[in-house]
Amino acid sequence: MNPRHWPPARHYDIPPALSAALRRAHIIETAASGPSRRAAFRVTRELIGAAVETGYSIPAIARCLAVKTETVRARIANDGWLSADTVALLADVSSATVQRWHDTGLLPRQRLGPDGQACYAAVDLVRVLAATQRPPD
Repeated sequence: MNPRHWPPARHYDIPPALSAALRRAHIIETAASGPSRRAAFRVTRELIGAAVETGYSIPAIARCLAVKTETVRARIANDGWLSADTVALLADVSSATVQRWHDTGLLPRQRLGPDGQACYAAVDLVRVLAATQRPPD
């Protein structure tokens, strides 16, 4: 299904901000090629895994992404960590907002990635996005 023709997020069991992040990851993955596609695929897997770990059902995630439940089941990755830039991109916020989320405890866990950039647990991002109808500014 073409992402431009997806029904509004309110028709799903997933909060709009989380639904938008899942769709954004899926669209980025679909548009990527070469090594960047592999990285985008990993991000989508980690976000799906975090959504499942947080308690969202596989059928709800599948409806959100307009894919089969088997596809979602096969794409679950546990213990995912996302770079600060990726968190900002998926949440559609600035890097300063991501830092503020960390400073205020919304994104409590942080570690440094191999490139020295801050990374956050994907499950924490899912919880932030699910906490409100729209990500906090």
